[in-house]
Amino acid sequence: MFKNKWWITASIFLVFAILIVFNVVNRDSVSVTGTKDGVLVKTEKIKKKSISNTTLISGVVKPETFQGVYNNPEKGNLQELFVEAGDEVEVGEKLFSYNNDEIIYQLNQAEITRSKILIQLEQQNKQMKVLKKKISEVDNNEVKKELNSQLEDLEFQNRISNLDYKQSENEVKQLQQKKDSAYERSKIKGIVQNVNVDDRTPTNNNPIIEIESGNKYIIAGLLTEFEKYQLSEGQSVKVISKVEKDKSWSGKIEVIKNTPVSNNLDANSETGSNVSYYPYIVKLDNDDGLENGFHVSLEVETNVSNDVLAIPNSSIVQNSEEEFVFVLVNENQLEKRKIETGLAADGFIEIKKGLKENEEIIVEPTEDMKSGMEVKVND
Repeated sequence: MFKNKWWITASIFLVFAILIVFNVVNRDSVSVTGTKDGVLVKTEKIKKKSISNTTLISGVVKPETFQGVYNNPEKGNLQELFVEAGDEVEVGEKLFSYNNDEIIYQLNQAEITRSKILIQLEQQNKQMKVLKKKISEVDNNEVKKELNSQLEDLEFQNRISNLDYKQSENEVKQLQQKKDSAYERSKIKGIVQNVNVDDRTPTNNNPIIEIESGNKYIIAGLLTEFEKYQLSEGQSVKVISKVEKDKSWSGKIEVIKNTPVSNNLDANSETGSNVSYYPYIVKLDNDDGLENGFHVSLEVETNVSNDVLAIPNSSIVQNSEEEFVFVLVNENQLEKRKIETGLAADGFIEIKKGLKENEEIIVEPTEDMKSGMEVKVND
């Protein structure tokens, strides 16, 4: 009985030993070959393509030309509106007026004074003409001397009257300008969008009248200083609707201003971001379907590499010293190849050195792969 137990125990140990040996041999075999024909791998031929990095910014649709007309209390109280929403206006057209009764009164008085001086000048000129004629006709020296004295006095008065007339003329011009400025006029040709009749108080910062120039739109927004560093005027953009993702428009960056509209100089501020913001404008190739006030996203290609060798990011193996890939050679063998990479985008990376077009690389290499290893391509 003891012998039977011993044989049973020995048999169990023998079975475990055989299983362990089989697993070790099988594991080593798979790591090198996988099957009789080699490890199954997926490959991809190296092709040329274009790679670009994209910066995403935000903007708002605005009219290409816009005028907001505000109440100016220095010109008086707003008196009369001449336009309403929907009206088409031309450059220089009157929009609204201020109460300028005092200016009109002063202008009338100045014009009266100017007319009086002009009458004096005409009278003086006639008198001087008569005196000059008498002086030329008289023979008596005493009489001629008296007449010359009168002429000198009259000529002096005439010079003073001329100066008074010029002063009066300037006063009339100034008052006329004030009278003309009692009207706010359109500076652009366009359509009146809003007439805010309730915004007449001098302390209100809202425009009384808003005018847009037809149907042409631009995209306007702000760039951080980091975005400004990446972008430049003339770059092409793709404008994407935030509401309808399938709609897009093309355009170019027309202006990036160098003066920030806001910044935070307080490095110790708890709420400040320490970032400056710079206005930009994008001119659209076509604005069909856009409306004033729409918020949009803009894609801008910042770095572009055209017609370069590119491979999937998943094919690269990286350690602390280098980047490399496994290239398929002799139809079924691996070759470890060091590479130099460049621009990366959309799951692909540019190859600057180490590979040639149409060579086959392993798409998803494993840790146990090595040069000389035999593999089978998974068709």
